[in-house]
Amino acid sequence: MRITELLKQESIGLNVSVSTKEEAIDKLVDLMAAGGRLKDKAGYKEGILAREALGSTGIGGGIAIPHARWRQ
Repeated sequence: MRITELLKQESIGLNVSVSTKEEAIDKLVDLMAAGGRLKDKAGYKEGILAREALGSTGIGGGIAIPHARWRQ
């Protein structure tokens, strides 16, 4: 599977302003839902939080790539 198959324009947020990591994750979940890719927002957020507990997905410069496996 290619990343281009997962992302839709509606799922991309540029110049997003958040104050906390939780706000950022909530925004991510909302963006993925807006792209029509989620059936279970709460389950997806739970997966994101579980992944973040293993280690940050931040890559620097205010950029992160939070992710989780989920079943549709």
